[in-house]
Order: sequence, then C-alpha cells, then structure tokens
Amino acid sequence: MTEGHQFLLKELGVKPRIGWHIDPFGHSSTQASFFAQMGFDAFIINRLDYEDKEKRLADKTMQFIWQGSNSRSSTDDIFSHALLEHYSAPHGFCFDVSCDDPVLTPANVAERARAFQLYALDHGSHYQTKHILVTMGDDFQYEKASKNFANMDILIDYFNEHPELGMDVFYSTPSLYIDKVHRDSANITWTTKTDDFFPYADGPHSYWTGYFTSRPALKKYVRDSSNLLTAVEQLAATVTQFSANMSRESLMDSLSPAQQAISVLQHHDGVSGTEKQHVANDYAERLAVGNDKAEEVFHATLAHLVTGESGSQFNSCPLLNESRCEAVSVLMEEKIVAVTVYNPSSQNRFGIARIPIPRKDVAVLNSKFEYIYSEVYSTHDADPTPLSASALAYTLVFEYDTVDSLGFDTFFIQPAPADVKHQAVLLSVDDADRSRDQTIKSAGASLTFAAGNGLLKAATSSAGGSVKLSHNLFVFQSNKGDNIDGQASGAYIFRPETNSTAVPASVISLKIIRGRIFSQAIQHFTFTSQVMHTVSWRVYNKSKMAEAFEMEYTIRSPKIFDDQGAELISRFSSNLKTRGEFFTDANGLEMQRRIRNQRPSWKTTVTEPVASNYYPINSAIYIQDDQHRLSVLVDRAQGGSSLLDGSVEVMLHRRMVHDDGRGVGEPLNEPGEDGTGLIVRGTHVVVFSDRQRSGDWQRQLEHAVHHAPILSFAEASERWVSKALLNHSPVQVELPANVKLLTLKPMSDGSTLIRLQHIYGIDESSTYSKAVQVDLTSLFKDLSVQLVEELNLSANQRISSVQKLQWNYHNGHETVDQQEEKGLRISLNPLEIRTFRVVLKRSAGHPHLRAGKQ
Repeated sequence: MTEGHQFLLKELGVKPRIGWHIDPFGHSSTQASFFAQMGFDAFIINRLDYEDKEKRLADKTMQFIWQGSNSRSSTDDIFSHALLEHYSAPHGFCFDVSCDDPVLTPANVAERARAFQLYALDHGSHYQTKHILVTMGDDFQYEKASKNFANMDILIDYFNEHPELGMDVFYSTPSLYIDKVHRDSANITWTTKTDDFFPYADGPHSYWTGYFTSRPALKKYVRDSSNLLTAVEQLAATVTQFSANMSRESLMDSLSPAQQAISVLQHHDGVSGTEKQHVANDYAERLAVGNDKAEEVFHATLAHLVTGESGSQFNSCPLLNESRCEAVSVLMEEKIVAVTVYNPSSQNRFGIARIPIPRKDVAVLNSKFEYIYSEVYSTHDADPTPLSASALAYTLVFEYDTVDSLGFDTFFIQPAPADVKHQAVLLSVDDADRSRDQTIKSAGASLTFAAGNGLLKAATSSAGGSVKLSHNLFVFQSNKGDNIDGQASGAYIFRPETNSTAVPASVISLKIIRGRIFSQAIQHFTFTSQVMHTVSWRVYNKSKMAEAFEMEYTIRSPKIFDDQGAELISRFSSNLKTRGEFFTDANGLEMQRRIRNQRPSWKTTVTEPVASNYYPINSAIYIQDDQHRLSVLVDRAQGGSSLLDGSVEVMLHRRMVHDDGRGVGEPLNEPGEDGTGLIVRGTHVVVFSDRQRSGDWQRQLEHAVHHAPILSFAEASERWVSKALLNHSPVQVELPANVKLLTLKPMSDGSTLIRLQHIYGIDESSTYSKAVQVDLTSLFKDLSVQLVEELNLSANQRISSVQKLQWNYHNGHETVDQQEEKGLRISLNPLEIRTFRVVLKRSAGHPHLRAGKQ
C-alpha cells in the first residue's frame, strides 16, 4: 500500500479515502483495521457468505461499523459497505460489447428507465439512507468504453429530464457516495462487526477455502522475497548514510523491480494461487528478476560494509531447499568459504545454520577465528530421493551465537583442517529398529515414534509436560461434482468427496540421526502409489527451539485419483479437550477464535463439514484446553482447521483434475519441472506448552519464522579476511521483546521510513501484552535522529492531518491508557503500529574504518 499511495501522491496529488475490495474471496478484520489506520473513511467490500448476505439484506445491515481489532481503540474502526449484487451492472443494463442486453434508444428509454427505477427502489430497501451505489461493469468489460458511456449518458439524461420519477442518477465516486451517506445518517446508530468474513461461500457446496493453500510454492516464494526485500531496505537505509560512493537513488531504482513484483503478487488472483499456469509462471519470473536485483543491492551494500569496497564479493544460494549451493564448490579446491549470517529481525538471534556441502572433512570457525563444534551427515542417506540430482553429498550443521538485530556475523568453513579434532562430527543416518518405540530428545523436548507403524505417538516439553500426540499425512479425494451438486474442487474451492474421510499415509521407512546440536527422525510416507513423501522431525538443544519441534515436509505432488484431484494435509491429534474451539491468525496479527460448524454473526447450515471449517493461516493455528496449548507455526500462507476435538490440521498441497468454474478456466494441476507434479518443501514449527508460557513466546517464534536469517557466501582469501569487518549491527540497544521494527526503508526525499509494531494483542501474554516505550534517539549507534514526523500507516500524510468521518455506533472498546511521551520516547500499546519519517545523520565514521580495516 505504501508503494501505491506514494505513487498516487507523487503523480496525481491524490490521497485515497476509501478501501475498495470488491473481489477478494472473503475479508480480513485486520485489513479493515489497516485501512482505518491509513486514514480511510470507509471500506467497500463485496463477497460475503451467501447465508450471511441473506441475513444482512433482510436486516438492512449491509452497512456497519467494522471494529477490526479487539486490541485497539475506536480509531481503528471503519464504516463498511457491502455491495448488493456482486460488482456487475444491474440485470438488463450491461452495455459492453460482450453483453446481449439491449442498447438504449429513444424508442425504449422510457421503459428501460422504469425498469432501472424499480431496480433502484428494491436496491434501496436493503440500505438505511436514500443513497445507493450502483456499479456499472464487470470483469473484462469496457473493451469499448464509448458504447458503455453513450448508453449511461442516455439513461442519466432521461432521469434529469423527468424529475417526476423522483430519482437523481449521476456519475459518482466511492468517496462522494460515502460523503452523502454520512451526511444523511446523523440519526442512525450503525451496527458493529468484530469478526471477519471467512470462510466465504457463494453456495451451499461452494466454499472458497482451497485458495488458502493453492500454489504453495508460489506462496513461499512471495514470503521469501518479502523477507529479502526487507533485509535489503534495512541495509540500504543505514549503509548509505556512511558512504558518498553509494547512491541512495540508484539503490532504490534497483529495488524497484522487487518492490513492484511483490506488490503485484498481492492481487487477489496473485499470491492466492487462482491464476492460470502461464500467469503463475510470469509472476514467478517477475519475482526472480526482482530478487536478482535485490540480491545485487544486498551484496553490494554488505560488501561495502564488510570491506569498504564494492564489487561481487558475495553470492547467495537460492536452492538451499534442494541441497544445492554453488558458492561452496570451492571447498573442493581447498579454499575457505566465508558464510555471513544477516539477521533481519528486530531481536538478537541465536540459531542453527544448515548448509549443503560437497565434502565431509570440514571445520567451522567463528568471527574470532575460533573453531566451533559442528556436525555433518549424508544428504542422500537422509533422503534417498533428493529433490535434485545435483544435491550435494553432505549437510553441515552448526550453531551461531547471538547475531545482533539488523546485523551480521561471519563464519568460516575450512576444508581438511590440520587437526582432525576440529573436524565436523560425522553423524550416522540409521535405519530405526521398527520393533520398538524410537525417541529423539533435546534439552527441552522429546518425540516418540511408535513401534511397527513408525508414526509419532507422544511428545514431551519442559514447557508443557507430556501429551499424547499423533501425526500423519492424509489426502482428501477432490470432488469432481456429484448428484448432490455439480461443484468441483478447484483453484478457489475446496470440496472433498462427499461423505468420505481423508485417506491416511503409511510410513515405509524411519531413519534416525542423533547429534549434540540436534536430533532428527526422518519418515518416508506413501499412500497407495509409489510416490514417496518425507517428513523430518528435528529437536534442538539450544535457543527457544529447545522447547519446540521442527517438522520439515517434502511433498512430491499428491497422487491423482481416477479422474479426481487430491488435497494433502498434515494432521496432529492430541488428548487436549478443545470443545470445538481453535484459533487462527488474521494477517499474522490478532488471533481469531473459531468454533467448528459455527459462525459468530449468523446460524450456519453445515453442508460441507470439512471445507466450511477451513480458515486462512498466515502465521499460526492453535488449539488449547484449560491448561495446555498446541500451536503450529507456518512458513507461508496455508489453510487449516480442527475437524475433531484435540486435532489440528494444515493443508500442504493441492492438485486438481477439474476446474471449479470460477474464472480460471483450467484445473489447478501444476506440472513441475518434469511434468509429474510440483514438489513442495516447507517447515512447520510445533509448540506444546502450558497456556501461560505459550502466550509469552509464541509471537516471538512467529517473528523468527517470518524473518529467517539471510546467508551470503564469499571466498575467504587472506586478503579478503585481512580487510573484512566480520560482524556489525547498526542497532544500539536491542528492542524490547514485544516490539518489532516493521519497516526501515530509505525514501526518495533522503529521509528514512520507520515503522514500529507492538506484536502482542491484548490479554495474549501477562508479560508482554502491555504498553511499552521506545526511545527513537537510542535506536541506532553512529546515527543520530535529527527530525521526526509521525505519519499514517501508508505514510502519505502526517498523522496530525488525518481527519476521518465520525459515525454513530456503540463503541464497545475498552479505554486505552496513553503513556506520557517525552522527547522522542514513543509509546506502543498492544498491536499498535506507528509510522515515522525520520532524518538520519551519521555521528561517527564508517564502521569499517573505525574497526581498523583499511
């Protein structure tokens, strides 16, 4: 939104006032809150569940105040308007070249005007003021705009010439319409809404819950691209302050392809996965081009910081998920590889590096040139069917100590160390004894796999005790249309075979790796075919991950059933007493309470018991009882549910044979590189904890998952090492654990955009769901803040100049206490985001020079 609003302000001098979401497939309460924070006066939406819409039409509640955040104040509430009949022209008044409706002539205009009048009167009966908003158009229309406008002119002129019809008809805008409604609503007390509009269904058997997962590889590509762009903007914002040789304007031009590609993918038929295959390919290509440019900027700024020089010193390894990394090939030439770990998150980070390498006889040194403990195992033994024939033979694992926020640290991979005691410990990958239970343990957690079937059966956590926890992969057979309804499962719609249960997979092999840094259990699954899927479970001995489990899955495309698609899920089952309740996030922020087979706003008719209970997950889904919580944190947007008490499931992959009839015009059948189906690899972090402790640190884990460290590689010659600044952070004081530096971005006018976000909602944590203060003057070392101006969320106007329309409604928000702010010490309340334009000036020399590196 910032990119678009800056463009509109610069090119047209326009500051939008109305949110216009007439085609997204359901609506998020967080989006409503965001629009309010941007200073919008209203939010116009369209797609509502068919039952919800019927009720609203009858109750005249198609307009309401949306209170999108339970944690925020009334400043985040927004007037919302739902369209009457999609965004099409009224029936009989489509004038495009693709339409068959009659054009207007002197002979028929009176009759057609009467028909329009009757439509308008019926339309108005569902709204509370005398003003109605009529859309004229649809998808792929205005191919011949002159024909449309000529007919609309005739209709408007006729009403103007016949005041006895009692109706003014004129061209309008959303802003003008909202202003008229506001002017005439002084005596109206509007109803309120606090939940969201998910899931969306346009018929009893047509739930648009498949797109939550459609094209999972593209969804991850968008997430990773966004993380990279965030990191590059952070580096550019700080490094350019120290060098006249680095043009901020040039760097921003280079970042434009990435910014535009990521922005375009936010289209409702973009990251949603509801486009044709060739369009998805084009999206991916745009991301690739943008990422290439972003990586160039990242490596240039990093090189300038590390050595004081520009040039192509660093390389990335974009195919780490395929166990490929061209940058480490020099190990075979007995050369040392430098690995720079950049931390884009707002807190200091301890973590684990996992890097494919071509040889096992290596050692790892830290930036103090001290040997550190490391482990290595055979990539092919762990996964006998690797994603690529070019997968490197071994995988190296080492821990890195704290990498400061927005900073980096450097490690060295040394081939054939002179003293073998420093060499990475070779871990064996053993076939498990399937005649007895197998357990992997860390300092804070354990997982037990059952004798015989090899499935997960129990877990323990120092934060939550023990739990009966089973897991398996399942596949739903997609409905191709049946005698109940012709609706098929497709890119948008999830509709499993009627009255069928998900088919479970079988574990055909179980392998175990036990080490000092981590332990891992590797399950190979299959359904009825020989297609093999892999789930790797890892427990770690340090960091917050010591009390969590990491589940990495490799899905080699769901098996297509006879003329039916397949939808593959990961399901946990526990002994938690959840009473039909589960929680999913709203755009990674406020958690939404869900009740199976229920809706907060109306009594729903359960016609599709599986699909109607699926919800979007951007960050996390969890279940809980009175004492414990089981959370699954995701690395991309996915769909999930809790279909049985104590269970939680996430859909991983989908492959269709039939189109669902909603506009794509082809099945969602991603062929992949070899035509057999797209392979998808991803990671879930699973946390079992007591409710109090989980509330304290789940948000921090989500933040860590979303902002993964970025690895860069360089050949560590003696000259390079002698000149290199091996660790650095521009941050002076680590931000509080409940604060996220959401944005640190260079702007075209020479200023820097900063957004700070409180990441906890109200009542989520007894420790962190409290107001917190941040001193802007102490954010950075070597950089002073010389000017601060607070802006609205999309940064197109001063917060003090935002003047929104005020509406009559029952507020219901608890009063938020505002802390006293002195100087540049600003306060953040739960889930508050504040945006600032600042001017940074360097207060010391280049970090590289001050480190004594010449």
